[in-house]
Amino acid sequence: MDPAQVGSRCQTLNGTLIEDDGLDMAFRVDYGKIPFTIHEIYTPDENHTAGIYEKTVKMPGAQWLKLDTVVVDAALSDGDPQTYGTAILYSCTVKLGVVIPELVFMSKDQNISSDALDQMEATAQNLGVQWKSADLHRVDWSNPSSCR
Repeated sequence: MDPAQVGSRCQTLNGTLIEDDGLDMAFRVDYGKIPFTIHEIYTPDENHTAGIYEKTVKMPGAQWLKLDTVVVDAALSDGDPQTYGTAILYSCTVKLGVVIPELVFMSKDQNISSDALDQMEATAQNLGVQWKSADLHRVDWSNPSSCR
């Protein structure tokens, strides 16, 4: 759920830990035939509260985009207990009195099952995240070659 992604497809995220315990998340997306990548930077809050970040981006005008972000849930990979297989991020900001939320369900599996996604949605709802189902849009990776 992200108003900035209307009309986009083939979204991917590739996260890298950075020195100050933050995260650099390369977000690649296609708008029509035009792919681009922006780097989302997740900086721990001033108290280094677990799971609480400020999201900014590396791009012109980025000083206007700062989103409070929480890691709602994260689960380790089944095959590799050293890495995360799924995560749920919720970000929110208010601009001109309008609440602008962003909800991301991430998985290392490009073809996550509907049951697994339903379970992630239930986890988010049980932890208090609210949304309208019409606002969620699943990334379609059924034909990965169309996204390269």
